[in-house]
Amino acid sequence: MLKLYHVPGSRSVRVRWFLEETGLAYQLETMPFEPSALQAPGYLEKNPFGKVPALEDGDSVLFESGAILEYLMEKYGDGGLKPETGSKEWERYLIWMNASESVAWQVAVYFLNTSLIAEEDRSAAITANVKSRVEVVINGTEANLADRQYICGDEFTAADIMFGYSILFASHFDFFNAEDHPNLTAYFERIKEREAFQRAVAN
Repeated sequence: MLKLYHVPGSRSVRVRWFLEETGLAYQLETMPFEPSALQAPGYLEKNPFGKVPALEDGDSVLFESGAILEYLMEKYGDGGLKPETGSKEWERYLIWMNASESVAWQVAVYFLNTSLIAEEDRSAAITANVKSRVEVVINGTEANLADRQYICGDEFTAADIMFGYSILFASHFDFFNAEDHPNLTAYFERIKEREAFQRAVAN
């Protein structure tokens, strides 16, 4: 059985969400967000970066959320979550699967500089710079959603799992709102209504 190493609220939500959407059986190993767990020698053998997710599949061990999703789709089927190769939706799928980290990484830096490090070590300049970068991505996403229900078109795909998590992360810091970003807000509400999403974010 698949075994997912998971920290609630982290990028491992993406993998758990995909597993819930597709109905693949898995065992969940919930870990604390602490160096004692993530930097433990046994876990570093699964993810040498000391982060989540990591996924065990028999003798295979993978890390990086996007790589895990691609692996699962190749090995077990995409569950209808990947557009037909060569279609316009597939082109957008390739772009947005990878663009998902554009906002997640920037928000992670913002989170680090406003919450995780000691206040005396924080930089107002870095915070302002990263905030402006996130806003560029948010505005671009708002424009992309002007004529479609989901990231790639009117059908939910794995790109929505990858990018939807990034938007979930950004939502914790009020980077978008219904007045200025109606398309993105409506999109976020749509993905939050999915039962698989609700199970994936449950602790």
